[in-house]
Order: sequence, then structure tokens, then C-alpha cells
Amino acid sequence: MCSFSLYSDYTMWYNIAILGGETFIKIGFPKMKGAIKMPIDYSGLQDILKARGTTLYKLSAEKVIGGKTREVLFGRTDGNISSKTVEALCKRLNCQPGDFMVYIPDPDSGAE
Repeated sequence: MCSFSLYSDYTMWYNIAILGGETFIKIGFPKMKGAIKMPIDYSGLQDILKARGTTLYKLSAEKVIGGKTREVLFGRTDGNISSKTVEALCKRLNCQPGDFMVYIPDPDSGAE
């Protein structure tokens, strides 16, 4: 399964999941009151960073990511990362979004 979120602007997000050859797309409005939060697990990024001999701090120093993004990727704060950040990470680490981003469904929503 491959899952990642793309942000076309600051008012909408698009979540694309590819599962068994089928593509699923969800659209949300994160800036609106009562917005749907999509929990994304970035823990796979640690393995990629280790394999590439770098850290989130080094990527921040290289201006690949900002400080807030680093905190989101560490899981210390809630937040989103933009498609430009995903692109920069993939370019710098030579990987795909699904290598370090996994969608975790909300068990209360009934979605799979």
C-alpha cells in the first residue's frame, strides 16, 4: 500500500492511496473548523535517514525542511507537511512518498 497527502494550496488536501492496483482519493479542508484530520505515520523516515547517513537536523540545516516540519516529522507536534516538502525529501533522500508516509485510519470512523 502506498499513501500520501498532497496540498494544492492552504485550503484543501488530497490524500491518494494505492492499494492492490486501485487508487483511492480523499479530499478535505484542514483550515476549516471541525476539519478532518488524517493521521500520517512518518516513522519509516527514520530508517531511510539512517540508511542515507543523515538526520532531520541535518536536513533542516541544509534547508531541505524547516523547523516546524522537523517537529511534525518527529511526531512532537500535530501538523501537515506540504507537497513541496514531500518532493524535497524524496529528491534529497532518493525515495518515494510511500517509503516514509503511511496513512493510519481512525478506528472510530469506520473507514478502512
